[in-house]
Amino acid sequence: MLTFNAERHEYRWKGAIVPGVTSLLAPIHDFSKVPRQVLEAAQARGQYVHAMTELFDLGVLDEDANACVNEGAYVGYLAAWKAFLAEYEPNWLEIEQQGFCEALGYAGTWDRFGTFARKRPGRWLIDVKTSGDPYDAWGVQTAAYRRIRAESDPMASLDNRGTVQLHADGTFDLREWTGPDDWACFNALLTVHNWRTRCN
Repeated sequence: MLTFNAERHEYRWKGAIVPGVTSLLAPIHDFSKVPRQVLEAAQARGQYVHAMTELFDLGVLDEDANACVNEGAYVGYLAAWKAFLAEYEPNWLEIEQQGFCEALGYAGTWDRFGTFARKRPGRWLIDVKTSGDPYDAWGVQTAAYRRIRAESDPMASLDNRGTVQLHADGTFDLREWTGPDDWACFNALLTVHNWRTRCN
């Protein structure tokens, strides 16, 4: 059974700690040079917007009672998410879904999986971001999630991978990841992690 401690951002499989996708990406997604206050603000924003869009997609977000939205702190990000939904009309089959790759021993949580009715029909695994700048590591991240899904859904290997980057001004960018080496990169990161674990 997979469990997740949100406070520690710690995954456990049958009681044993296992690495998560986000932590495994650290060598290629280094934020050590970002000022602590800036990083903490970005993390808080990301967590809030993720929760807000999840509640919206589940149909339980009370926008009138949502203080931060009413005060305007995150209203642009919600508007951006609504614009994305209107343009692509996704049908979400999985929202904030946790999974574990038994074959390779790592876990992760992907933001959305489903199909698009408009513009880019097909199956899509989607990650949601609020960063000001895009990062190539996002493609590696989606490849890692797709591999987890492939253990229970053989068709997952054909799924489109994308990141919806939400902006404070109410706009968004859908970035599709097609790099054939995205999975190879993640697999190499996992191999290094496992090697270090054995050596220690």
